[in-house]
Order: sequence, then C-alpha cells, then structure tokens
Amino acid sequence: MKSFNKKFILTATLIASIYTALVWAGTDTDSNFEFVVMKDCQVVMQKEMTPEQREAYLSLKQQEQKMHELELPIQDIEVEIQQYSEQIESLVKLAIVDNEDSLYIDKTLLAEHDAIAREFTDFMSDHQAKFDAVGQHGQVIVEYANVFESSIKADLDNVDYDHIQVITPDKPTVNACYDNNFAKFM
Repeated sequence: MKSFNKKFILTATLIASIYTALVWAGTDTDSNFEFVVMKDCQVVMQKEMTPEQREAYLSLKQQEQKMHELELPIQDIEVEIQQYSEQIESLVKLAIVDNEDSLYIDKTLLAEHDAIAREFTDFMSDHQAKFDAVGQHGQVIVEYANVFESSIKADLDNVDYDHIQVITPDKPTVNACYDNNFAKFM
C-alpha cells in the first residue's frame, strides 16, 4: 500500500507541475513578473523583469520544484530515522547505568543496541543515494540562484536595500516585510 501512495503522490506532483507550466505558458509573461526592492520594510524600487530576468527566475523556481520532488522520499523516511534514534538512545540508557558507587553494563542490551545500530547503518546506506541527490541538487540550485542574482544585479546598483520580493502571476502582491538583513528571493 505504501508504494501505491508514493506513486500516487509522485503522479499528483507531476500533474500539478505540468498544469502550472501550462498556466504560465498561457500567461502574458511580459507584464506579470516584477521584483520589489525594500529597505526597512519600505519599497525603494519596483521594476518589471526583463525576459532574461524572468527566464532566470523561472529556471530557478523549476529547480526548486525538482528539489521538492527529491525531498519527498526523504520526508517519508524521517519518521523511521527518528524511531531508530529513539530506540538506540533508549537502549544506551538501559544498558549502561552509572551511579556514584558503580557502573553496570547489561551486555544483552548492549548487544541489542549494537544490532539496531548496524540495522540503522544499513538503512541509512540503502537511502544514501537519496541524500546525495538532494545535496547535489542543492548545488544546482545555488548555480541557478547565482544566475538570477546576476541578472538583476545591474538594476540594484546604487540601491540601498535589505530585502527583495518577486511578484508573479500566481503571487501578485508583496508579502509582509521580513525582519532580516538578507535578500529574500521568492
């Protein structure tokens, strides 16, 4: 039943992605993508994106969607990782009892701990490719983010700002101000 659920979720995600792409393809993209530059929660500049900027932004969002898809299987195994961790921690507490006068080690529980630790190591090895794929795709996203950042950099010369938001056809308004000093790309 679980593999059916995973296939269903993956199929639903792919359908949603295709639908979004079709909606965006049918949208007048020349006037629906802007970036808003803010300083201390005040808009200091709002500018329509050029075709190059829009393409860089959409490519970045596409890579973020791919990351989301890569993260889905990891989210599924997080519960199992937590269960292994709790079980291992519990066995350590039970197997080794240290008080002021003595140290007691239950070799049976310690052997059970070792067996579960090996099982956990095997479990993690079985899923290592998923973790590696997420890490590698994170580097891809950084590259796409750098391309987008470079595409808007010239527009930001001589502009004092602490925050950037992107307005898109599916998100046509500026969100509440973020209280940080880093640019936020949405």
